[in-house]
Amino acid sequence: MTWTPQPGHGNLCATRDVVANLTQYIVAYRQHELGACGGGADEIAVAVHLAVERSVCLSMQKWLQASTHTCVAHRDPYKLRQRMAAWANGLPTAPQYGFAVEVASIRWDVAVQSLRYMDDEVVPYLKLHHLLASAKAIFDLHVHAVSGQADAASRALWADDFLPVFIFCVCQALLRSPLATLECMWSLCKEDSLKGEAGFYLTMLDAALEYIRTY
Repeated sequence: MTWTPQPGHGNLCATRDVVANLTQYIVAYRQHELGACGGGADEIAVAVHLAVERSVCLSMQKWLQASTHTCVAHRDPYKLRQRMAAWANGLPTAPQYGFAVEVASIRWDVAVQSLRYMDDEVVPYLKLHHLLASAKAIFDLHVHAVSGQADAASRALWADDFLPVFIFCVCQALLRSPLATLECMWSLCKEDSLKGEAGFYLTMLDAALEYIRTY
């Protein structure tokens, strides 16, 4: 899928840049006061960024919500939500999921709940935190399920097995506005936080939603 910036995306990215610039200013010009709080330079920078992001997102919450919904209107979010609701009633063995046999009986409630927490969070950084927690829970639950089995080492959950499980969890979570939540994280999380693992799992969420939408 070729990604094309939508109306409003630039404004969201500009908001992200404002948060980054405010963070840099506070860290640079309030070093003495911040240093008295204890902690290393990196810890202080993260704490300041989170505080600034929370303040900005809370004060602009309605505008940000409207902008993220505008950005994803072309992907028919209502149709996606309807399909997710229908799939949520299906078993893990339903053909749309394509589960490997050995993972079909595992309960993924912890991973599903972590995804639901994204709906209750305003701060993009913390939405991303819950997404990563969900991915980690999937791997942890799988490890627990196969532990003690003679061939446990050879039954690791690879990427091809992870995505069907993740799609199932996304449907079970039944997020209120999954595409808008995705846009919120892509546009408002600081760019260096989307490198590596975080960027990978955000891409997995994007792929999961697109699969559900176009199945």
